[in-house]
Amino acid sequence: MTEENPTKDLKDIPDKVANQVIKEVAMPVVKPSVDNLSQSLEIVTGTILTVLKPLKVFINGYAAIEKLIENKLAKKLEGVPLEDVVPPKASIAVPTIEALRYTADEEELHELFLNLLASSMNKNESSSALPCFVEIIKQLTSDEAKIMAFLKTEKSIPFIIVRAHENESSTFGMNILSKYTCIGKKINCSDLKIVNSYLDNLDRLGLIEIDDQRNYKDKNEYNDLKNDNYIKQIEEIIRQGENCNFPKIEEGIINLTDLGKLFTEICIGDQPIIVRPKKPE
Repeated sequence: MTEENPTKDLKDIPDKVANQVIKEVAMPVVKPSVDNLSQSLEIVTGTILTVLKPLKVFINGYAAIEKLIENKLAKKLEGVPLEDVVPPKASIAVPTIEALRYTADEEELHELFLNLLASSMNKNESSSALPCFVEIIKQLTSDEAKIMAFLKTEKSIPFIIVRAHENESSTFGMNILSKYTCIGKKINCSDLKIVNSYLDNLDRLGLIEIDDQRNYKDKNEYNDLKNDNYIKQIEEIIRQGENCNFPKIEEGIINLTDLGKLFTEICIGDQPIIVRPKKPE
């Protein structure tokens, strides 16, 4: 006999019912602000645990991550006035807390889930903590999380397209290399060969816009890309071709969509994701 999964019927439980239970249990814990900082953190911790307690029955392995939530989530909400700590929606809290169990060894994704849960419990941010963010994070790699963190601070990423044309004036040509950027090197991606796949996935999720019709006014933004040794090699290979042997470089730009901006605001948090140097091989 297999053990029944207590979360299987979660989709049939309206948020308004779950949240009403949470409010009835949690509200007495929320008190006016206190002077002592350690007491304040202790009260925040108690508030968080009490607010989440009614959801325990729906969460597999809740006990295993309860201490993590107590330690990390309390610190993220420490600066939030206690009266602004509100019950999270079950549609966000339950899958997010369960996801925290299996992302413990992926720090970047772990932080995204924690930030999302913290935002969903902050009255001033809860309306912007969209349920779809849970599923979006589930479809990200750690490298993609770092790309989103980079975009939160840098706002955009330049890229180039290398094409092979018949001659300088020809409008006919073919793409030899698409979406070439330096982002993989800048954030120390684990696999530089699939950076374009990362970008395609972020585009598919609606977080970024890959625009080959617009570019930076300051063309110096593209110098590092155009002078890259790899690009020079590709240009030389094109020149050695028989037909389309004139290399041309087109410029583009990657920006956050409105959804991507909201995602970074809610899930990335104020503390940047640390980009660690790769270990020497």
